[in-house]
Amino acid sequence: MLPLGGCSFGSLPPLSLDGRVITPSAADYEAWRTGVVWQSRKPVRKPAMIVRPNTVEAVQQAVAYARANKLKVSTKSSGHNLWGNYLRDEGMLIDMWNFRKVEIEPGGESAWIEPSVWSRDIMVALGKQGRAFPAAHCASVGMGGYLLGGGVGLNWENWGGLSAHSIIGAEVVTADGKLRMIDDANDSDLAWALRGAGNGFPGIVTRFHVKTYAAPKIVTSATYIFPALRTGEAIAWLEDMKARGMLAGCEPLIILAHSPMAAPDATGPEAKACVARINLFGASEAAAAKQLAAIAAEPIAATALMKVPREDWSFEKSYFETLNYKGAFNYGFFGVDSIWTNRSAEALPVLAQQFLDSPGPGSHVVMSLIDPAPHPANAAARIHGKLYIGVYSIGDTPEKGEAAIGWLRKTSGALAPYASGRYINEIDVERDAAQIASCFAPDDWKRLQAVRSKYDPDGIFQSYLGT
Repeated sequence: MLPLGGCSFGSLPPLSLDGRVITPSAADYEAWRTGVVWQSRKPVRKPAMIVRPNTVEAVQQAVAYARANKLKVSTKSSGHNLWGNYLRDEGMLIDMWNFRKVEIEPGGESAWIEPSVWSRDIMVALGKQGRAFPAAHCASVGMGGYLLGGGVGLNWENWGGLSAHSIIGAEVVTADGKLRMIDDANDSDLAWALRGAGNGFPGIVTRFHVKTYAAPKIVTSATYIFPALRTGEAIAWLEDMKARGMLAGCEPLIILAHSPMAAPDATGPEAKACVARINLFGASEAAAAKQLAAIAAEPIAATALMKVPREDWSFEKSYFETLNYKGAFNYGFFGVDSIWTNRSAEALPVLAQQFLDSPGPGSHVVMSLIDPAPHPANAAARIHGKLYIGVYSIGDTPEKGEAAIGWLRKTSGALAPYASGRYINEIDVERDAAQIASCFAPDDWKRLQAVRSKYDPDGIFQSYLGT
């Protein structure tokens, strides 16, 4: 294995390639180092070199240089990861920002996407051909890290499960500097890891080949807002409607957030809301109208504090709204943690009580309900339960951000007894790196270590942060 930081910063020889190379001696190094993390909470970790290549050949050249100079390599796509896991001490950071192309195959049933393509980019491009993909809900999520970690995306239950399950193959630069085309017939064990290994994947993806889906004719939603303490009741309602077949073609979400009816500085139970949002991706206007009317006629719907029985939207409009830089969900000091659970009846009263103590108007929880299909054998990423819970802390100053992370970690501890697994893209690795293994089935975790050893025997690529 390569020792971390085999060369000191000052002793590294020059690297010339098609792209940018930034070292700590550069006047703008600190701007680059902090700039690769989009949110305001910046890790203090300092790589010995930041490389932003323009071409695949430049990626290969950077990997060869790192091997020759005993530098560990980490990779960044768009940098959406809240903890900045890709930012490491002493090694080389390869920033794939310039890899942003989408190429749709004739007929539209598959597409090639480069790793820094945003969710908005792929959905807009596919939409022009009547196709879609379970991209992330937020516009600026880069597809590289999102797909490598599994991907909990739009309409995911109806579009193939986790987004990584829709990966056909990829072009990957491995530790030996080779460019490999991997899929189920070529380097199938590496292709298995591609579908969910997260930032422990032993290679650099230069582009993904993914399956696409027919775009819906109707995109609409119904929203019902309840007090936060009724969260368990709201989830039970969604579960019951799913069991009765009322939510076919829908994506049911529960969001715990500051109440839209409360002042920004309000506290207490009245300031916290449970938002039941049912996104409907329909085939016809008549069917969508009938389905939404049936939901609105449910007895619990009449008890909502606020309701919007129907709101039509589009993927492009929704993504534009998530890029509202003045909104409370953007550019604060963030943290995140998550669990999967099959024990919602026990977990949600605990979560609701914890959420009453959430600091400020920004911190929130997003939950997604799913009936998982059988796990595909060709993917490392796994759906570990019927309910995904992502907990997000946000503060608008460093002090408030750290206080919010304190709340996040207290909440995570309270939810831990109900966890059936975790999601590699949204775990608090700064708190406890040991929980990374819980993102995988035990046998899959062992297999992943074997794949890493096979394709990266010298440990060129960084493993998971903290391990």
